[in-house]
Amino acid sequence: MREAGSRTPRNGAPSGEDSRAHDAELAETRDPEATTPAPESRIAPARILVVDDEPGVRRFVTDALRSSGYEVVGASTGREALAAIYGETRTPTLLLTDIEMPGMSGVELAARIRADRPGIRVILMTGREASAARARERAGLVEGVLLKPFGLAELLHAVLDALAESPGDPAA
Repeated sequence: MREAGSRTPRNGAPSGEDSRAHDAELAETRDPEATTPAPESRIAPARILVVDDEPGVRRFVTDALRSSGYEVVGASTGREALAAIYGETRTPTLLLTDIEMPGMSGVELAARIRADRPGIRVILMTGREASAARARERAGLVEGVLLKPFGLAELLHAVLDALAESPGDPAA
């Protein structure tokens, strides 16, 4: 688009000061990423506590969420998760926990955290279909359930959905 009063030579390219603006405009139209905000700028700031006794799963989830712009804390047990929540000055926005862990289950952990900090949203993870079905029936306790194995897109979709919900109102 040409502004009134600008001088454009026959070849269609502006000259002088107008050419710098034109070059920048062309660069933006050639590079679609130049006008698309980075993923980090499209998400609400959130602190996520990831709890899983399987190091590989915990690492995948924490790395994926960090690379998507979230602040992430990892824990391998329910006790570690409680220590992270009560020992930190900044409370997590979301708890993403495995259901079946030694010592304290993810469901027990979610119930304890929700009793003290009802604003924390919860997603449960499990590798068992029956556990996932039972977890989905816990209205008011969780915002979502992820069935393992899951991919990056499914993880990020579940997190965005949970963060968009009011705590205790499971997504439809």
